[in-house]
Amino acid sequence: MKKILTIFLFVLTVIAAMANDKIETYSIKLSEFSRLKVVDAVNVDYVCSPDSAGTAFFEATAAQASLIGFRNNNGQLEISFTTEVAPMTKLPVVRVYSTFLTSVENDGDSTVRVLNVASCPEFKARLVGNGRLSVRNIEATKVKASLSTGNGTLAITGKCDEAVLNLAGTGTIQADGLEAVAVSCRAAGTGSIGCYATKELKVKGLGSTSICYRGNPKIKKTAIGVKIQPL
Repeated sequence: MKKILTIFLFVLTVIAAMANDKIETYSIKLSEFSRLKVVDAVNVDYVCSPDSAGTAFFEATAAQASLIGFRNNNGQLEISFTTEVAPMTKLPVVRVYSTFLTSVENDGDSTVRVLNVASCPEFKARLVGNGRLSVRNIEATKVKASLSTGNGTLAITGKCDEAVLNLAGTGTIQADGLEAVAVSCRAAGTGSIGCYATKELKVKGLGSTSICYRGNPKIKKTAIGVKIQPL
């Protein structure tokens, strides 16, 4: 009898575990936002879509879904992932929508992608740590992109009048697909910056950062140790 009871309890445990591992689709209604910040190890895709603005979608198990947090603070949507439990594999990708976006920040060791974005006067992209941040086809008057500490990768493409690129650490800023009239680079560390300047390239900084550029710009350098070379 005890053996039968043990087997029964084991079967219940297996069934409960299987139910907990079932993938469900979640749709969460959020307030409209124009700034996005991601912290911890959660992967996020952003899409500009007025029809779906203020909504988040993702597929996850119930256990994973309970660890994903959303907070909207005066138009800045912050997405977080609780890491107090054991690390999980195959983390979900959260897709969020808004009418427009003016800034994105990734503070976690994850991947954040801005798949499309409405044109705007100024756009800011910031990466902190060892994650990845990708912004596609931006059109803005001014673009500011910065990578602070860590060995992450920030990739950005599109067009703008002015691009300001700041790098600190060993990471990489891939902005050679961002065509700009004027580019300003500030570097400190051992990382690398790729850029695309049609008229002017200003370089400031200290360290062994490599700056590779496209175009035929006039170069103004006030930097020590920084290497500048054409692509």
